[in-house]
Amino acid sequence: MAETGKEESTVSILSAAGVRKVAPGSLIVVSRQPGQRRAGVAHPAEAVYADDHFTKEQLKLMRADPMLCLIEVG
Repeated sequence: MAETGKEESTVSILSAAGVRKVAPGSLIVVSRQPGQRRAGVAHPAEAVYADDHFTKEQLKLMRADPMLCLIEVG
């Protein structure tokens, strides 16, 4: 909880590099095989994009790939 009594609107990603705050409206992409290419992008182990970064067709391809996990931050 924030000091104002309202819940924080960010999500935290924990990794070996530390804690990263992710704002609502973001898309987290986790790759089980870093460097793999899908939808024209070489995906690192974890990356955060704006929700409008990818086209609907790119998202469809990425969601169908079992090596990628897409997490929409609301």
